[in-house]
Amino acid sequence: MNPPKRDRLSICPVCARPTVKFVRCTECHWSSPERSAARRQLLATVNPVAAKHAYTEVGCNTCSSCREQFRGRSECCPLRMFHDGLLAHVVAQADRGREPSAAVPVWERYLREWLLPEETEEYWASLMRVACQEAKSALDDIERKTVAGE
Repeated sequence: MNPPKRDRLSICPVCARPTVKFVRCTECHWSSPERSAARRQLLATVNPVAAKHAYTEVGCNTCSSCREQFRGRSECCPLRMFHDGLLAHVVAQADRGREPSAAVPVWERYLREWLLPEETEEYWASLMRVACQEAKSALDDIERKTVAGE
């Protein structure tokens, strides 16, 4: 017999740590269900269990620690950066014209400030790799279209 759902451990989509009880973080509003579903699918390439709890219509289901960590600072949340896309984050941070990897020091600073557990650091590094690949591909597409005169 399976234990009740509330007794099962799952994974927080922000920190990738096991948690039994989720809380709803409503700092961000995901206005496009299609984009949210696509971002959840991309997140699943990094951690399929955690992805189930991210980008719901009413926010993300996270551990209480992460909700408190990013309360009033949603622009720093890795799920927000991952949802919006790294390129958008770089532009928002006034890094126009720089490679997508320009955002890497921002995340490294977060890691130093928050003294996160190793599994969270590894998870965030994986998110960063996927986001960098995606942003680089978007920049390459823009460059191809510019050269082609589109």
